[in-house]
Amino acid sequence: MARLVKKAVILLDNFEKTGSRGGVVIDVVTWNMDEVNRKDVPTRMTQPYENDNRYILINCSDKCKPGWILSSKHEVLVDSNEPPK
Repeated sequence: MARLVKKAVILLDNFEKTGSRGGVVIDVVTWNMDEVNRKDVPTRMTQPYENDNRYILINCSDKCKPGWILSSKHEVLVDSNEPPK
């Protein structure tokens, strides 16, 4: 049985220039977790990101949207429009 999960496409910061290991969410895609083969199967293509090491895919909540930030310090996704707690 398949299970759908959300993944954030992250454009990583340029570490050489900024020293940051964070990035920004540029897209959110739905993936089909193939329970039989135990691997991720995209339900739609992630072009032009899939063969470019400037981008990574990470699991995210249903609330995640483009513009959210991958925190360099804590490596968590945060809403860039929400004030810090």
